[in-house]
Amino acid sequence: MRVLVAGATSVPGLPLLRELNSRGHEVIGVTRSESKTSQIEAAGAKPVVADVFDADEIDNVVADAGPEVVVSLLTTLPKWGPKRPKDFDPAKKLWSIGAPNLVRAAQRNAVRRVVAESVVFAYGYPTSGPPVVDETNLYPGRRRRGATPCSRRCAAWSRPC
Repeated sequence: MRVLVAGATSVPGLPLLRELNSRGHEVIGVTRSESKTSQIEAAGAKPVVADVFDADEIDNVVADAGPEVVVSLLTTLPKWGPKRPKDFDPAKKLWSIGAPNLVRAAQRNAVRRVVAESVVFAYGYPTSGPPVVDETNLYPGRRRRGATPCSRRCAAWSRPC
């Protein structure tokens, strides 16, 4: 099977390239950086340099590769993890512009499967009191499915959540 992996040099990207290659798949690894193409080759994949923020460029890459599956591992976070809301800004740009460009390219080129990575972070709890729940909406103006107003009470802690 021909698989295109966008974000191929990310933390999960290189191991995924190696695993797909070891299972006999034809793997194309997409990166923004020419300097990272050797890492993709070393993992057994064909490197392609492209920027997911450029819709036409990523559309051409998907069209040329002709993959059966597109895997989106698009993420960019600080080395030690996000500590403040603004640390998510580069990642939010990838998720709101780059990922949709990649999905649209897959749709236009009749790719039947798109797999996308998801990210969750957990931080330590305070030593006393209930855990802090952060339900930051990374896409302001859009209500998350299943979200309820914060006036409801958490049954476990009898406080707004």
